[in-house]
Amino acid sequence: MNNLSNRPKSDPPAENIVIRGRNADDWTAVAAICRAQGLPFNPLEIPYAPDDHAKTLLSRALDANTDVNLVAELGGVIVGEILLERGRMARLRHIGFIERFVVEPSSHNRGIGSALLAAVLDVAENWLNLSRIHHVIAVDNAPAIALHRKHGFVIEGKLRDHNYRAGRYIDAYVMARIRE
Repeated sequence: MNNLSNRPKSDPPAENIVIRGRNADDWTAVAAICRAQGLPFNPLEIPYAPDDHAKTLLSRALDANTDVNLVAELGGVIVGEILLERGRMARLRHIGFIERFVVEPSSHNRGIGSALLAAVLDVAENWLNLSRIHHVIAVDNAPAIALHRKHGFVIEGKLRDHNYRAGRYIDAYVMARIRE
């Protein structure tokens, strides 16, 4: 019996996930997903960010030859996003930095994060020839840490007091995947 048979009937199987490039007009859906993370985990950086701030942040033009910005859809609805930016300096051009990675909370544990991460790794390693993928993840984000480990990332170090959220400083792990 496969693991999909144990899911509630309302959960679509993983094969219904569509991964595609993020378009400029997707910013409202991505902003909604970011806000759904709750204040401590909202990657829009400030609580109650106005739409103008979110639009500016999420509509920033990327270099399609070096950056990868993908969304995941279920039934035509955007339920996740990942953004990977290539190092800009000559000595860092072999590194991809995951800058934003969010999945709609009601869609957690349905393979969406895994599908997004696998897709961005495929483009980064097989099309952009990146040999190192780097992501900084809060130490209290156990699901994200486990997902990255599943995809070959290892914890390389701990950044103390890396960011400030909800009234206190939070440590973060530097996680990386090195293509040998």
